[in-house]
Formats: sequence, structure tokens, C-alpha cells
Amino acid sequence: IPDLPGFVRALKDQGIYTIARIVCFADPKLPLVHPELAIVHTQKKTPWKSWGTAGTWLDPYNTANHDMIVELTKEAAAAGFDEIQLDYIRFPVDDGIKYAEFPAKKDNTTERWKLLLGLLARIDEAVKIPLGCDVFGLTAFNFGDDTVLGQRLHEWAGHVEVFSPMLYLYAMRDKLVRR
Repeated sequence: IPDLPGFVRALKDQGIYTIARIVCFADPKLPLVHPELAIVHTQKKTPWKSWGTAGTWLDPYNTANHDMIVELTKEAAAAGFDEIQLDYIRFPVDDGIKYAEFPAKKDNTTERWKLLLGLLARIDEAVKIPLGCDVFGLTAFNFGDDTVLGQRLHEWAGHVEVFSPMLYLYAMRDKLVRR
């Protein structure tokens, strides 16, 4: 969009509440162009791909990725959006994760949820509009972070105004049909 602020103004002139969706770590292109930012396949030493989606991911331990996400949120706020929705603000989880290496982790012993909480705190400090997060559906029902996604909602609540649990009905199909 050549004139993003103008486009957002035009939407708001029509009474539309605007939300900028920013995809944080799942990225089908950037890890291929900048593999130094990516989660790496342990054997191939190329950007790791999710077995579920075949998509590549940015390394959540890499602070350069955090800096980029913070800058994107600042750009969205400056363009006039009413709210920012952060998607894929988590670590990947699927059966292929056993082949994933996080190069920026090195000796970083920070728990995943604390790492992402730090990113949220930086974003919350950088922008003064509401933040929303798409979260893995199970995190809405589980206290803590036993899925190692890095999503601990009760800790995030100080920085996030809206949580949108991503619930997948196909996983519940058998239960729904039996009722």
C-alpha cells in the first residue's frame, strides 16, 4: 500500500475500526532471504520448515527479530491503526520440532514465556494503542505454558488487551458429532 496512513484515514473516515495484523515469527519468506534470522534444520543447516505447514520460522531467541517486530508495531501505530493484533507470537510446535535448532539461543536460559513477555513489554512501551494476540487455543484453557509455545496468558495480561484463542474445530469434530 503506497500510502498506508492515507489508506487508514480513508477507512476511519468510513467509520471502520482498524486493526493491523503483524505476524511475528512464522514467516514463509524472510528466513529464506536472511537465514541468519531463522530457526535452522539441525541436519540440513537450512531454514527449518514446520511439518504441519511447510513454513519457515524466525528464531524467537534472536533479538534482531524482536527489534524488527517492535519497529513494525511502531510503523502500524504511526500509520494510524486503532489496534495491533500480533499473530504467531509463539514458538513453533509440531512433530518436526525435533529437527529445529535455535541459533540465537546459545547459552540463553531464559524461559520461552519470559522471552516473549519481554518482547510484549517492549511493544507495549513503544506504542500507545491496544494490543491483541492470537494465541494457541489450548493456552486459553491451561494455566502456565506446558505446551512450550511461550504463551503464558496470565503473565501477558499486563501488556495485552485482547486475546484471540485460535480454536480448530476439526480437532473437536468427533466430540461435536457425538452430541
